[in-house]
Amino acid sequence: MKIGLKIKYTKNLPAILPFLKILTKKLDYFELGVRPGENYQEYNQLLSDKIFATIHAPFVENNVNLVTPESNDLNHQGIELAKSAADFFLASAIIFHPGDQATENSSLENLFQLFQKYNDGRFLIENTPRIYKDTPYQKLGVSINELLLIKEKTKANFCLDFSHALLESAIEKREYYSYVEELIKKLDPHYFHLSGCNNQKTDRHWRILHPKNFIDYQKILPFLPKDALLTLETRFVDENNNFDQRIFEDIEFLKNLD
Repeated sequence: MKIGLKIKYTKNLPAILPFLKILTKKLDYFELGVRPGENYQEYNQLLSDKIFATIHAPFVENNVNLVTPESNDLNHQGIELAKSAADFFLASAIIFHPGDQATENSSLENLFQLFQKYNDGRFLIENTPRIYKDTPYQKLGVSINELLLIKEKTKANFCLDFSHALLESAIEKREYYSYVEELIKKLDPHYFHLSGCNNQKTDRHWRILHPKNFIDYQKILPFLPKDALLTLETRFVDENNNFDQRIFEDIEFLKNLD
């Protein structure tokens, strides 16, 4: 298994760089969030011959909504931006969210057509919960059958977000660990997002060692493939750009799982 850390914004770099030497010793890769209006090349100072990159594409909060044809101009821009960043960093994975049912024309078919056009083997689709916070739209590409259909139609691989799965299992009234086991058996992911969460409609992005975290990653370990990429997706930089050194405890926890 390899361990990575998601960095959502380039604006967080000043908080991260003082700890880069320690992070480089403990991590295998960074997942880099790219979005319009930021210069993704600023992330280059994080990387070395020991650290590789993966890319998280823009999504609904950046007005990229892959299931909605009315958003296709911005969808193409978002996909091109993510592909450009992946080319620049030689990244082998680009993670996308399917999107929201924002109009009556929203459908998985729009996503199929977009991905079929680009036909990029680096694309991964991430599971999302159908209801998130108090947003007015439900998400598409949520159920296991929908995710299987996306994989069949687009040949995209799958990114399993364990906190998103927790929220969706609560909505579907499924026992969480059997739901995760089914996701892994049917969708064969090798790329994962890990964070702490409860089941109250909001992706908390807590530390995985947060005392209120519902997810016991010890129970999930037996389901994981040997070559799993485990990406910590926690809020380790706060709104004031302060670095939370407790992230190192999460990293050590994952290392001891292996």
